[in-house]
Amino acid sequence: MEELGFEQVIAQDPTPDFLVLMDEQHERLLNVLRDDTHREIVRLRLAGHTNEEIAQRLEISIRSVERKLKVIRDAWSKELTA
Repeated sequence: MEELGFEQVIAQDPTPDFLVLMDEQHERLLNVLRDDTHREIVRLRLAGHTNEEIAQRLEISIRSVERKLKVIRDAWSKELTA
């Protein structure tokens, strides 16, 4: 598979290879998360929900959502720099 550059990210019509790469990366990063709640938070954030909406939907505090987002960011940072 050819290496894809930044222009693919901002292109209106991404190539099929780019879409496959993005799907693989998405799955890989979701699999790094061991907690189902973390994965659900990611799905909701990607769907455009705010922290407040996520907290209401999952019946947890906004602060819990914020803490879990930090855990997610930390886990993904480690994964992406490994």
